[in-house]
Amino acid sequence: MHTILIVDDEPIERNGIKSLIRRFQYALTIIEADNGEHALDIIKRRPIDILFTDFKMPFMGGLELAEQAKIVNPALEIVIYSAYGEFDYARKAIELRAVNYLLKPIVIDHFSSTMSDIIDLLTSREAEQEQLEKMLEGYKIGVAHVKEKMLLDLLSGSLWEQHTDNGIDW
Repeated sequence: MHTILIVDDEPIERNGIKSLIRRFQYALTIIEADNGEHALDIIKRRPIDILFTDFKMPFMGGLELAEQAKIVNPALEIVIYSAYGEFDYARKAIELRAVNYLLKPIVIDHFSSTMSDIIDLLTSREAEQEQLEKMLEGYKIGVAHVKEKMLLDLLSGSLWEQHTDNGIDW
């Protein structure tokens, strides 16, 4: 199960996001933080897959949080939401590789498509990682088999005979 960290200084906003997650039945573990500093502390202590953060908050805003969070966890998927529709805010979010920049009040269709895209991306990433791990395990087994065969051949003398027949002097 993936984990989402919802960060907003307004409890009603956090509750609204949680309500939407439940409404769409996303299989997410939900964690909350009321400011950027608290959120960054959480990100440093436990694995988080999705950061859903407000833009303006006391102590540390959403952009600074996103920037610091990417240092701690480069694979973190970030959604910034804000009541501020200024282009500079959205541009900064894009520079930080945020998945999306949603405006408050959140349009439910935009929220749904954003979350579905993120969950699909995370699921795909996990499948790729699992495939890579299986391939690596197969490679390790193959290498171990080759080493074992060479050792057995060496012990039985067949490897020695092969090399001396080829003119290799040990």
